Order: sequence, then C-alpha cells, then structure tokens
Amino acid sequence: MVAESNGLYLGLDLSTQSLDAVVIDLDDALESAFEASVNFETDLPHYGTKSGFIYDPESKRAVAPTLMFAEALELVLERLRSAKCLFERIRAVSVSAQQHGSVYWQRPPHLPDTEKDSQKSLVACLQEPTTAFAVPFSPIWADASTTAACRAIEAAYPGGARQLARDTGSRAYERYTAAQVVNLALHQPAAYRQTQRIQVISAGMVSILCGNWCAEDVADASGTLWLQLGALRPRWAPKALAATEQAAGLESGTLHGKLAESPVLSFTAAGPIAPYFCHRFGFRPECLVVTGTGDNPSSAAGLAMRLGDVCISLGTSDTAFGRTSSCEPQLFGHVFRSSLDPLAYMPILVFSNGSLTRERIRGPDRSWEDFDASLERTPAGNQGLLALLTFVDEILPRLPAGLMYFAQIETESTSSALAELKLALLRPEDVASHDAVVRAVVEQRALAIRYYGERIGLPFPPQRVLLTGGASQSRGIRKVIADVLGAPVYVLERGKASLDAHVTPWNTAARGAALRAAYVQRGEQQEFADWASSIHAVRYRRVAEPNPDAFQLYTSVMLPAYARFEALVDAQSRTGPVSSA
Repeated sequence: MVAESNGLYLGLDLSTQSLDAVVIDLDDALESAFEASVNFETDLPHYGTKSGFIYDPESKRAVAPTLMFAEALELVLERLRSAKCLFERIRAVSVSAQQHGSVYWQRPPHLPDTEKDSQKSLVACLQEPTTAFAVPFSPIWADASTTAACRAIEAAYPGGARQLARDTGSRAYERYTAAQVVNLALHQPAAYRQTQRIQVISAGMVSILCGNWCAEDVADASGTLWLQLGALRPRWAPKALAATEQAAGLESGTLHGKLAESPVLSFTAAGPIAPYFCHRFGFRPECLVVTGTGDNPSSAAGLAMRLGDVCISLGTSDTAFGRTSSCEPQLFGHVFRSSLDPLAYMPILVFSNGSLTRERIRGPDRSWEDFDASLERTPAGNQGLLALLTFVDEILPRLPAGLMYFAQIETESTSSALAELKLALLRPEDVASHDAVVRAVVEQRALAIRYYGERIGLPFPPQRVLLTGGASQSRGIRKVIADVLGAPVYVLERGKASLDAHVTPWNTAARGAALRAAYVQRGEQQEFADWASSIHAVRYRRVAEPNPDAFQLYTSVMLPAYARFEALVDAQSRTGPVSSA
C-alpha cells in the first residue's frame, strides 16, 4: 500500500474495443497502482457491437454508440472502486482515445451537482431531460463510407490534395473527421442542424469528465483535417473548413461555430472534475482534468519519446511514428502536431498488413522460435529477394488484398540491379526456401517504413528505435529493423521483468494519459521526456545494434530496389498479373 500522503494520477484510454484505466503513483511510477478495463463487446453486449463497433459491409460504415463510451466510463470507475482505488487521492486525470472519430452534441453534458441526483447513472444523466447527443452513433476511424466526401473536399480545396496535405498534414482520408461531417450533413441534415458542438472522441470524454464542453488538443485535432499544421498558436484552418462546407453544401462560415474556438496545446488543464464524479465516486473537487489527446500521441507520452526517436508498433496493423522538429507532409501518411512539444511534429505511417501477414507466413505448424531461426539462417538483404504480400487491403501503398509478389535482384551492381530487376508472381512455396520468404516479409515492412518515413520527415537514421507490440519480442525482427534503419533498437521493460518474460504489456496510451495528467497538475517545467525519466516512469533495454555493412547494403541496393519493385507491383495490380517486368 502506498503512503497516505502520495497523490495518484488516472489515465483513461478509450480504444476501438475497450476502455482501459491505469492509476499511477509517482513514487513507484514504473508500475501501476491500479488497473481496470471494460470490453465493449463482452461487458456491454446490449449495444450490439462486434470488436467495439457496428459495421455495415455494404456501405462500409463503421460507428460506435456514443452512450456506450459514457457507460464504459462509469463501469471502469466502478471496477477501480472494487479494486479499492482511493479516488480521494487522485489529483488529476486525462484521456487518450481512438483518433478521428466524432461526437455530435445538441446540448452540453451538464451533470447533477448534488449528492442525491449524482446517484443516477451517467447514461441517465446524459439522456435527461433530453438526450445530449444529436446523433446516437459516433463514426470511428474504421469508417470507410466517406470516399466521395474525401474527393469532394480535395476538389474544393485550393491547390487540391497536395496543398491540403501541406496545410493540414494529410490529404482527405476516409477516417478523418471532416469527411464524417460531410456525410452527416448530406445524409442526415436534420441531425446536423441540431448539432451544437462537434468533437473528436477524446474531447468528448474530457467534456463528460468536466461536465461542460472542452477543446481538442493540437495532436488529436490534427486528425480532423481542420488544423492549421504550421501555426504556432493553434487554430483551425479556414480553407479546410471552407472546403468541408462546400463539399457538404453548407452555408459558408457556419462550420466553425460548431467547433471549439480553437484547439489548445496538449499540456493544458481543461478544468476541475465535475461534482457528479466527486459525489458518485469520491474524487476531490480540486481533482484536475487535463485536455485529452489521441491514442498515438498519448502513446508517445507513455513511451517518453525524445526528438529523433522513432517508435514502431508491430501489431494487427504496423505503425511507425516519430518526434521531429520538421516534417514534409505527403499524399501518403499523416503529420500531426506533437503532444509533447508545441514546436514539434509527429509524422505517422500505418500499414494494414501486420501480424496477420507474419502469422500466415510463419505457418500453423511452426513456432515463433522457428520464425526467428529462419531470420538468423538468412543473410541481410536476403540475397536480393524482395516480397510484397497483402493478405488484407493495404493502406501504404494502396493495394488490394491477395497479392503475393516476389522480385529477385539478379546482379551485384546497384545500377544494373535496378535496370534488370525481374518481377514474378509466385507463391511462397515457389521461392527457394521458407527461410527466404520469412526474411523477405520482415524486410518488406522495414524497407517500407524507411522508404516512406524518410520522405514524410521521420528522423533517419533515428537516435533510437522504440519497438512495441507483440512482434517486438522477436530477436530476428529486432535485428532486421536495426540494420535497415541504422539505429539501435530498444524495448520497454516493466518492473523487474521485461516484456520478453511475457509480462502483460503496458497500455502505453493509458499510461501516457496518466503521466500527462501528473505533468500538468504538478506544473512541471522540465522537458517531458526528461521528467518522465527522472521519476523512472519508463525503462528501456537495448536489444539490437545495427551492422554498418548491412545498413550500407540496405541503403545502396535494397532500398532503391524496393522503391522500383513497389512501383511495378502497383502498376501490375491495376492491369493484372504478369510473369515478369
């Protein structure tokens, strides 16, 4: 039991499938004092979600019931109470949430402020005397029904998609908030007219905690398509708002009135917690609510990322993001403002084919130890064999599912290799060995991260590569990433045991929210990563070193060959398979 005088800090992470809560005590910040979780599908089955959302395959629309988020908040706090969490010692709370999704309010979330009325459920409070939400369902990041809206926004934007990306950090992608709003205005005009405030999900959750509307932070606002990326003082981008209005057929200048006046910096206090939560759970009135942010920016806080770091998360999808002082927005990927530094940026790349692809290539009869052994038996560069496999639709590059392309560099000369690159459509068993296929798939991901990352502004070579996700336990994958990116690889350790020992992985987004809450409430002035390190909130272990000769091989031969190979695959996927190119 921690000492009575110590304060606690609560971080909430509302992901696609669950709401996780982590409470930390700064005197033992490497471990969680309390944890609780609510799974939307299994714990709240009456909302009818699968994997946390409702999906219509015909329209490709993906939504989550907005009231489900509120009920999950109430339930996760109940579970913390059952775990004997001392709410009166929680000094501050903050939120991380899935990015891009939107919440539509028709009134502020005013909650009861008396002890008697605060015994009502949170869901009941948000429905009395009228529902707080103009739209009962929140479109989420998985919503792919907005392609036409995206193209309309880009067509309306002066300079088109490329200039839109330069100004806001991204072209119009289906999951972005702006496209969701266009669809709402076009297909549910009455609901849009009733909407008084549009928020991203993290701001919606913070608004519930405060009992009044709160602003988005710059990092999560970057996922709306409306943030003026380069403005030192956060503000919405007038041309992006105007393009959204034009695409939706709205009166010019009206959209801004449904948003917060402007986004705020990430280290901003939103206000005290609402009296409802004091009466219901025992929070103290002075408990501070800190502005929320998106899950990736919050993970950057949980990882205590420094300038020059690149984090690679290897999971169902693979994600690479960094912290950098400059960026080059492109027609691929995204650039957000950093949640850790008002002058920094967070370039981010997302690849759909992650763990599923690696599992399919490993095969049902082989273990992950066998997978590592395959990587150790094959040389860096794989003797010139490249692969580009898609078991699901790929985001980066945009390719359909079902592609299994291999290419062989047939000469040692760099210039000749590019000129004589052969492209053949083969099945994995047609390649020389299973080991070679395994290495080709791992190198495919590492080369793609470097190819796209260098162009969008990820620091290369990085100071450190922070590797997270299930595949971060693979010795062979660690080594390939170190060699391709030319930087040492680190993994997180939890307490006295590392993730290699199969300790339950941290929710870095929830921990990031808790650490951000502590940083703001305490008025810390030290650089965030330095402060987090000083309280021993994170601990890394260096697990792989780059080989200079391998790095040179990847730089001079494999990377340019991969770029050529990807362009050929893209062309062939549009026109149909051929045996060679």
